[in-house]
Amino acid sequence: MHDSGVDGNFDGEGKFDMGLTGVDGCGVLVVDDSPANLELMSDLLAGEGYWVRSAGSGQEALDLVEAFPPDLILLDIRMPGMDGFDVLRCLRVSPKSQDIPVVFLSASSDAAERIQGLRLGAVDFINKPFKIEEVRARICTHLEMSRLRTRLRSQAEDLLGANERLLAEVNERRRVETSLLDDVAERARHAQSLREKNAELERFCYLVSHDLKSPALTIEAFSGFLELDLANGDLAKVQTDIGFIRKAANKVSRMQVELLEISRAGRVQSAEETVSLRDLVDEAKGLVAGQASVRGVIIDIPVEPLELVGDRPRLVGVFQNLLDNAIKFLGDQPAPRIEVGFERQGTDTVLFVRDNGRGIESRHLDEIFGLFKRLDTNTDGTGLGLSLVRSIVESHGGRIWAESEGLGMGATFRFTLPTRARTGHVPSRKDA
Repeated sequence: MHDSGVDGNFDGEGKFDMGLTGVDGCGVLVVDDSPANLELMSDLLAGEGYWVRSAGSGQEALDLVEAFPPDLILLDIRMPGMDGFDVLRCLRVSPKSQDIPVVFLSASSDAAERIQGLRLGAVDFINKPFKIEEVRARICTHLEMSRLRTRLRSQAEDLLGANERLLAEVNERRRVETSLLDDVAERARHAQSLREKNAELERFCYLVSHDLKSPALTIEAFSGFLELDLANGDLAKVQTDIGFIRKAANKVSRMQVELLEISRAGRVQSAEETVSLRDLVDEAKGLVAGQASVRGVIIDIPVEPLELVGDRPRLVGVFQNLLDNAIKFLGDQPAPRIEVGFERQGTDTVLFVRDNGRGIESRHLDEIFGLFKRLDTNTDGTGLGLSLVRSIVESHGGRIWAESEGLGMGATFRFTLPTRARTGHVPSRKDA
């Protein structure tokens, strides 16, 4: 004998009124041997905006999953023939259904039964009679968790693909460079360059793996907490768990975007053009205007004209990242100021971005351009910005370095880029 299984209210037209809104487009399969329970739960979920299918037996449920895989399954435990545990065993051995979250519906509060269900792979239990708020919250939570797992898996695959493409590019460059060597001196010089690139690639792969470990462990740990909090019905902690998981997934996403930018930095993306330094700095200044305004930062831009030659979007990226880095490390400076300009040093034109912030200890000046280097772990970021700047500058035939008289004395980033002299001569990248 089955009860209605739902604790709720009917409106005047005989429809079930949850007073809640579901998620359009998400499919839910309801499995129960009671036609009354099936009809009631199906109407309830359909009213929430879910796409709903129902099955009156375990075998019918497996057939429907094979033909129309849902996003979530609500599964009654006690059914004649194939019970809910048997159905779950079958679902977990099939590649098509092994990742679908399954929530058991049960009128029993037997702890052993719950433990058995969790060991078989169920993500949660909902007691009969159902509490409408609980049903809605748990379904939404598990659908969100499923989306996060799918998104993280996709991001990991994209990142691995980016690493493979980067490795393929390094190997291709090594092959081309080796074929161009025509004497012993050139061969020795290029061989050394290739060894350095291979060592950098090994460090790169190690650092990527190491930096991904932290968000991965966060997601794994809070997934476990989430299961416990769901089992305990502690919805406040459930939301906290999801927040940590989402933050870790977002960090992986940001790393993916910046790593892809680094992998592309050595390649020309747009045709070379001549552009004024002032225009580049104005555009970069606009991109960091938000954080500069919050801190009350004054950014002085160059007045004297200077024309640079290169890939305009990449050159804007150089100034944007240097301005962003300077703003992050202004510290408690009461009158924060950043100056952008250039100086003539003999026959060279050296550009600079100077701030009056925290400064840099001399022992760190040579290492701050390394991948994932973050001198202050309390600041937001991935540690890739300065590495990206160095890659862009070097791809234009220039060089970059940092200067600082010490902590509290501000910092200056100096770099060279191809310029167009007033005579119209553009220095070759080989001369830089």
